[in-house]
Amino acid sequence: MEKILEIIKKHYQIKKVELGELSKIKAGPMKFDIEKYEVEGLGALAFMRCKAFFGLMKMDTVVLSSSNKDMPLFSYDRVHALGNDTFIVEIYDTCESLPDLSKINEVKETIASLPNHDLGKNWYDDIKLPESVSKKTKKKHSKLLDGSIENILDIFVTKSKELKACDPIEKTKKNEEYVDGLLADGGAPTVFMTKHIGKEKTEKLYKEILFNIK
Repeated sequence: MEKILEIIKKHYQIKKVELGELSKIKAGPMKFDIEKYEVEGLGALAFMRCKAFFGLMKMDTVVLSSSNKDMPLFSYDRVHALGNDTFIVEIYDTCESLPDLSKINEVKETIASLPNHDLGKNWYDDIKLPESVSKKTKKKHSKLLDGSIENILDIFVTKSKELKACDPIEKTKKNEEYVDGLLADGGAPTVFMTKHIGKEKTEKLYKEILFNIK
């Protein structure tokens, strides 16, 4: 997470947002620590860290959402559990005009030999860009994956700097379409959160913090 902050800071000024009670959430056996940062001239960055089962399972989620540049929505999940390392980068088309992110494919080639992680079929597959990648491997490959997310994110953020500002209202509407889909049909994670913290708090978490809609 610290490396990710460093990458963003190379390109943009950031400011931490106070979240109050939503900075820490307990949902069933899982404890979440949540942070949000305003990214001046781009949008927002959200971190959600989770621990469960006495630290035997750790999960980090990062969402970079643009409201001021016509960039895709960027989501990163990393799960360490039972000796496995699961790595998921998902990039969603919420743009009027997609930027060229093909350099990310060069990074994907460096981890191409690692086992793919099958995420199954999902309602958002038609807007998930081909630069997305998911792997499930062992701890011995963790450093390679660490370097991969740093490189992918650096390419993504560098590209955003090349773009002109866009209409934040229209851009946020595009992002909201995806978030509304998550809340309506988001699968197991959304169902889990709704069950344990309620529909209203789950919607606030998704819209106000993770995806910076409101």
